[in-house]
Amino acid sequence: MKYILFDERKTYNASISALLSDFGYVEALKDKYISVLGREPSSREFLSVDVGSTNDDMYLGIGWYNSENEYRWAGKRASVIFKVANIRDFNLVFTTEGFHAEQKMKRYMNENNIAEIRTPLKRKTFILPVNRKFMKKGINTIHFISDYAYKPSKVVQGSADARELSKKFYIISLEDSLP
Repeated sequence: MKYILFDERKTYNASISALLSDFGYVEALKDKYISVLGREPSSREFLSVDVGSTNDDMYLGIGWYNSENEYRWAGKRASVIFKVANIRDFNLVFTTEGFHAEQKMKRYMNENNIAEIRTPLKRKTFILPVNRKFMKKGINTIHFISDYAYKPSKVVQGSADARELSKKFYIISLEDSLP
């Protein structure tokens, strides 16, 4: 259950109470002036991130740079989160390309090292299996860890870009694994 503490002494309490009610919050506890409103979390799954879209930052963790139209650059370490309601086998599908040099990239699911791939310099889509034993109900975190990150200002003539770039991502999703 998710809870919100609500002080009824405030002048705007009626409108806030009505708004929270519209979002499914109900009174769980009440003291003289203070109410605790709660609601059950949604069972809706979040299994895809269109990296570079306007709301992608809701699902991105550490290691990301600003959106650049249809992609984002990531540093040496980057993470993304998904919400899973039913534990099952998945395929991790992502489109990426490396920066400056092809290199190894490790993939972790909930802190378990589950695969290592080579990130090419040209755009490529990967489809990698994720066994249900690495999944949990609720929030799951995938980390992408590369061996290196490079500053464009050091490897591209005339560049003033001081970011440390490793790879760019276009889409990252968990898709049901077909038997």
